[in-house]
Amino acid sequence: MIKLAILTPKNSYEKIKKSLKDIECEVKYIFYNNLYDLENLYLKNAQKYDGIITSGPIGYEIIKNSVELLTPLYHFDISKGDLYKYLFNILKENPKIDFSRVYIDFISPEKKEYWFQDIFKKEEEPIFYKINFSNKNLYETLKNNYINLKNNKKMDIVLTRISNMVDF
Repeated sequence: MIKLAILTPKNSYEKIKKSLKDIECEVKYIFYNNLYDLENLYLKNAQKYDGIITSGPIGYEIIKNSVELLTPLYHFDISKGDLYKYLFNILKENPKIDFSRVYIDFISPEKKEYWFQDIFKKEEEPIFYKINFSNKNLYETLKNNYINLKNNKKMDIVLTRISNMVDF
């Protein structure tokens, strides 16, 4: 039987487990609190599994750009449909939301057309910053983005893929 390891923060565990309920392989969840732990977790576990999956593209990029891959590495991603569903729920809960005051930290300006083609007028677009997913100081970079946008009164809501940043 195929053995997979999934590297994920604990607060993402239930959603991932639910989405994999029908998978026919042995799955081991390995939790991390900090993106900076991913390199060591990969190296420690690579020889034990047939493949390793990160809970998102950020962890994948950090590992891929930091170590020699000994075992196949993959990542979960969000679909356009899921993103639109989340945005619709935000709109439903906040009918007067100004999307130009929503910071989406996991979509770069270069990729916004793919995600939001013909949805927002230029002045209505959410906030996107260029981001280097393999940046070793990613938490600090994102935290500074959040603080600067909030302090300058340019942001009301953050959509993030780094679920363990929620406590920030």
